[in-house]
Amino acid sequence: MSQDAEQLDSSGADATFRLATALTDQGEYAEAEPLLRQALAAAENEHGPEHSRVCECLVWLAKLLRSVGRYEEAEACGRRAVEVFDKPGRSMSLRRQALGNLAPVLIEQQKYAEAEEIARRALAISEVEPGPEHRMLADSLNTLAYLFMMRGRYVEAESLFRRALAIKAENFGESHDEVMVALDNLAVALHHLGRYAESEPLHRRALKISEELLGPYHPDTAVVLNHLGVVLGDRGRYDEAEPTLRRALGVFEKTVGLDHPNPIVTAGHLINVLVRQGRQAEAEPMAVSSVAACEKRFGASSPRTASALHNAGVVYSAQGKYVEAENYLRRALEVRTKAGGPEHADTLVSLDALASLDERRGRDAGAESSYRDVLAKRERVLGPGHPDVATTASRLADLCSRDGRHAEAEALFRRALAIREKVFGQDHPFTAETLEGLAKVCEQTGRADEAKEFVTRAKRIRAQNAQA
Repeated sequence: MSQDAEQLDSSGADATFRLATALTDQGEYAEAEPLLRQALAAAENEHGPEHSRVCECLVWLAKLLRSVGRYEEAEACGRRAVEVFDKPGRSMSLRRQALGNLAPVLIEQQKYAEAEEIARRALAISEVEPGPEHRMLADSLNTLAYLFMMRGRYVEAESLFRRALAIKAENFGESHDEVMVALDNLAVALHHLGRYAESEPLHRRALKISEELLGPYHPDTAVVLNHLGVVLGDRGRYDEAEPTLRRALGVFEKTVGLDHPNPIVTAGHLINVLVRQGRQAEAEPMAVSSVAACEKRFGASSPRTASALHNAGVVYSAQGKYVEAENYLRRALEVRTKAGGPEHADTLVSLDALASLDERRGRDAGAESSYRDVLAKRERVLGPGHPDVATTASRLADLCSRDGRHAEAEALFRRALAIREKVFGQDHPFTAETLEGLAKVCEQTGRADEAKEFVTRAKRIRAQNAQA
C-alpha cells in the first residue's frame, strides 16, 4: 500500500471515529455503535492494541454501552482499557481515561468498593495532570461524587459536585452540555439533602441548556426532566410533576426504548406521584409491571428493583391489601439493607413505610417503635431539618395523640411544622396538614382558642391551594 493510501485509510478511520462520537453525544446510539466498533477495529489493525486511539475507542464504546444500560458489556470494555493502559510508563492522560471510564460502570452495578478505589486513583492522577482546574479533574470529581450519592453520602457528594461545576463553567462557559450535566448532578444531591427550593432552579437551568443545545427529544433532556419531576413531586406539586415525568417517558420511548434503565426508573417515580394523588387503582398495574421489568432488567437484588417493590407495597398498603403490601415492602427492605446498610436513606424509607403499614393494621405498638427508630436514624443521617424527619415526626405525633400523650404529640407536631414551613413555605398543603394535627392536640387539651387559630390558618391554606 502506498503512503498516500495509508494516509487515506488513516483519515477515513479518524472520520469514522469523529462521526461515531458525535452521534453518541447526540443520543443516536444505534447508529453510533457499529461505527465505534469499526473505528476500534481499524485502530487495532493499523496501530496495534496499545495505541492511544484504541483507548479512546474503548472509552467511547463503554460510554455508549453504559448509556443504553448494557452494563456488563460496558464493564468488559472498561476493564480491557484499564488492563492495557493503566500501566507504568503510559501517559497520565490515558491512565486517567481508562480508570475514569470503568468507575461509573462499576457504580451502576453496585460494585461500590472497587468503584471507589478506581475513582480515587483517577482523581489522584487528575489532580497532578492535567492540572487543578482542567475538565478531566471535573470528570473525576463528578464520578466520585456520584458514587458518594449512591451510597447516601450526600454532603460529601454536594461538595465534590460544586467543585466539578465550578471547573466546568470556567472551562466551557455557562451554556454547555457538560455544565448542564454538572448542574443536574448538583441539583440531585441537594434534593437528597431535602433542599428542594435550591434543587428545582438548578434542574430548570439544566433543562433549558439541554433543550437548547441537544433538543427536547434527546435522552439527556429526558434525564433532567425525570429529576425535575421527582423534585416537583416531593414538593407536592403533582399537577406539574405528572406531565413532566410523562414527557420524560415519551422521550425515552423514542430514543432508548422502554426497557432501558432510565424509563423504568422514571415509571417508578410516576407511580409514586399517582399514589400521592390517591390514584392507586391507576397506579397498581403500573407498579406490578414495574416490578417485573426491574427484576428482568436488573435482577432481584438490585436497588432499582427494591424501589419498584417499595412502590408496589405502598400502592397495596393504600388500598388496604395489607398481606400483599407487607410482602413487597419487606422484600424491598431486605434488598436495600443489603445494598446500602441499615442506615441508608433508602433503607429508612422502607422502614417508615412498614411502620405506616403497621399503623394501618392497628399494630400501634410496633408502628411506634419503628417510627422512633426511623426518626432517630433520619436525624442522624439526613440532619434534623430534613423534610423526611418532619414526615416521621408527624406520623409519630399522630400515634401519641391518639394514645393520649398530648405533650409529646404537640412537641413532635411543632417540630414537623417548623421543618415544613422552612422547606415548603407557610402556605403549603403539607404545612396545613401539620397545623391540623396541632389543632387536634389543642382540642384534646381544652385549648379551644389555639385550636381555632390553627384550623383557620389550615383552612386558608387549603382554600388558596384549591384556587391555584
